[in-house]
Amino acid sequence: MTATERVTLAAARAAAPETPLYSADSIDVYAKCLGATGPGEIVGEIYARSSADGAMMEGEDDLPGF
Repeated sequence: MTATERVTLAAARAAAPETPLYSADSIDVYAKCLGATGPGEIVGEIYARSSADGAMMEGEDDLPGF
């Protein structure tokens, strides 16, 4: 993936394309890679969405410091 760069992370997030990671029934998981040229940051984000009314997601990670 190549980072979509803008002056701010918010602008980059809005412009970055979705890269599909997983899809099943009404659930989609995708990633975005974005960068802010102002502070010189590169960020990878993972998103999940569902088209089912009232859907809830729960997750856990074991990353230190978060």
